Amino acid sequence: MTDPKNTIQPPQRVRRSVLAEFSPSELEQRKAALCQALSENRLSMGKGAKQIRIELLGMSQQEFSAFVKLSRQTISDIENDRADLTMRSVNKLFAIIGMTLKLAPANSGN
Repeated sequence: MTDPKNTIQPPQRVRRSVLAEFSPSELEQRKAALCQALSENRLSMGKGAKQIRIELLGMSQQEFSAFVKLSRQTISDIENDRADLTMRSVNKLFAIIGMTLKLAPANSGN
């Protein structure tokens, strides 16, 4: 009988990205809605990152963390708004769907 500790485990199955399920126009609509919600403060950066991870990519935190090269704990902290985000971290999270954080002049009416 083989010792279970010595058996080689097959690699974890990586789920197929759900991005492929969206048409280009639907993906652009979802990105625009995400940008709008973020810019109007209806959605935090962390919740936006979580939305991207789950709804657009269909990834676990572990899969996403490996993909964006941040620890799983960092991903969790970001998604739960417990992290002080840097522009670099935000861009890592959002670049995966072709978005980037940019500075713009504030509206003079504010």
